[in-house]
Amino acid sequence: MGYMSTSFVSVEMITQGGTLLASSNLKCRFELLKPKAVASAGGQLVIVPGSEPVTPRLVHVELANLRDDDKTAARFLWAHGPLLVEEKYRLSNTGAQGYLVGPVAEAINPLLETYPNADFYLHTRELLMERSWLLRHAWDGNRNAVSTLEQYLDSATGLHFQKGSICITARSAWTVAVIMFLYDYSRNRIARCENPDCPAPYFIRKRNTQKFCEAGPCADYGARQRAKRWWKEFGNDWRKGRKA
Repeated sequence: MGYMSTSFVSVEMITQGGTLLASSNLKCRFELLKPKAVASAGGQLVIVPGSEPVTPRLVHVELANLRDDDKTAARFLWAHGPLLVEEKYRLSNTGAQGYLVGPVAEAINPLLETYPNADFYLHTRELLMERSWLLRHAWDGNRNAVSTLEQYLDSATGLHFQKGSICITARSAWTVAVIMFLYDYSRNRIARCENPDCPAPYFIRKRNTQKFCEAGPCADYGARQRAKRWWKEFGNDWRKGRKA
C-alpha cells in the first residue's frame, strides 16, 4: 500500500507532575490511495479504491469548507480517497444481483461493466457533511467538538516506533483530517476568514494577526477594511495637515 511519510510535530513526554522528560519528532504515515472511480446519485457516493498513492493536501481545510452537493462531495473523494475505510463491499455481490435499489444502485450499476469484481466503499453525502459540521464547530472554538476529535484520534490511529521515531499511521481521509486539524489547532493556526462573503472561510493562517484568507476578493476586502479604519482614526489629522 502506498503512503506518504513526513515529519509532522514535536512530541513532548511529560510526567503527571508536569516535568518535561524528553522531546522528539512525531512522524505521520498517510496510507491514502487515489480512487479508480467515484460515482454519485441522490446523495449516495460509491468509491472504488485504487493503488496509486495520494499525497494529502489540506484535507481538513477542504472538508471544513465542503459544500452540500453530490458533485463537490465526489470531487473531495476523488482527491483524498474514502473518508472512512471500516466497511468494504464487493460490486459483484450487490448491484448485479439486485441487492441494492434506488440511488445506491443508480450509482453502482455504471461501474459494474468496468469493475465487475472490484471492492468499493459506500458513503452518503450526509456522512461527509456530518464530519464537515464537526470540523467547523471545532474550528470555531467549540471545546466539545475538539474533544470529540481528540477522542476519535485515540482510537483510530496506530502508534509504533520506527528507526528512532514515533509514527502514527492514518489510513482514511477522515483520520488525516483530524490529525491535521489538531496539529494546526495546537499551533493556533486555525482561523475563520472575516470577509462575510468568503465562500470557503475556514483556513490556516500564517501569522496570529491574520484575519482574512489569501483568496483575492478576501485580501481586497481586508485592505479596504484597513483603509477605512485608518481614515476613521487619522483622516481628520491628515486633512488638517494638507491645509496647513
